[in-house]
Amino acid sequence: MVEVMNKLANLEGVRVLVAEDEYFIAFDLVEALREAGADLVGPVATLAEAQARFDEGGIDVAVLDMNLHGEKVFPFAERLEAQHVPYVIVSGYSRDALPLSLRSAPHLEKPVACDRIIAAVIERLAREKGWLARKIPVAIDAIDAKMPGETR
Repeated sequence: MVEVMNKLANLEGVRVLVAEDEYFIAFDLVEALREAGADLVGPVATLAEAQARFDEGGIDVAVLDMNLHGEKVFPFAERLEAQHVPYVIVSGYSRDALPLSLRSAPHLEKPVACDRIIAAVIERLAREKGWLARKIPVAIDAIDAKMPGETR
């Protein structure tokens, strides 16, 4: 069953933009996402870099620090929202620091474990992109591989 859950939680083929200006946090998050199978875009440490990487295309989901070197990511988050690209805000600031237009966005307050961020990314992908439904056949294949000779 653990292997099946790992198949479901695997971010293989998912392009994740990481916008985080604190080096060690970015490093840990990128490593955790990579271990989960994600294709990383970044990390980037400025709002301009995040926007440029997004403009290159192919981003499935973003993890955004609320404040990148003194610049708030709010206009970028609103752009992602308008283009139906899921994102998670990870910040030392509370949800109250978000503008009203973003208060319903997924928000995790630092310090937060990388596995919690990954869980929020998976939840967001599942809700916004139907991602989990596409992963279920892979998990079923894993079950079938463990039970040769049995049929459903």
